[in-house]
Amino acid sequence: MMRSWSPVLVGMVALLTNWPGPMPRSIPERARRAVLEEIVTQVLNDPTLEAYLHPEVAGRVPLVMSDHLLLRGFTLTKFGAPVVVIRDAEAGRRPHIRLEALDLRGNRATVELTYEIEGLHGRFVVDHDKKDGNWRVLEAHVWEQ
Repeated sequence: MMRSWSPVLVGMVALLTNWPGPMPRSIPERARRAVLEEIVTQVLNDPTLEAYLHPEVAGRVPLVMSDHLLLRGFTLTKFGAPVVVIRDAEAGRRPHIRLEALDLRGNRATVELTYEIEGLHGRFVVDHDKKDGNWRVLEAHVWEQ
């Protein structure tokens, strides 16, 4: 997904993707959210995960995610519709994706998630390409339990 970012935000994103350790809390939330949105978008669009989402099944579109580990104001889309973010405590048995871990270190992120309705667990490694500035899934592992 291509975004139109201000030069200041572009600089902050560049700083974050070259940071050697975990994303510092001192970075403005807007910049952290922009980077994390791009990472989560790449995971949601990965064919390995898409095979389990079943948009043809009633109640699966729009895609629902719990707010666990998401920053307030996340704006994502999937299947041509905005992703609905609900409170983790209210998710219950409703079909939803839950981020279990999200670790950003420099130009690499690791994302772990569950999709209980499918009994799915996933682990994704996403890398930032410094040449073109895009994030890409390098490794995708999903398994059912």
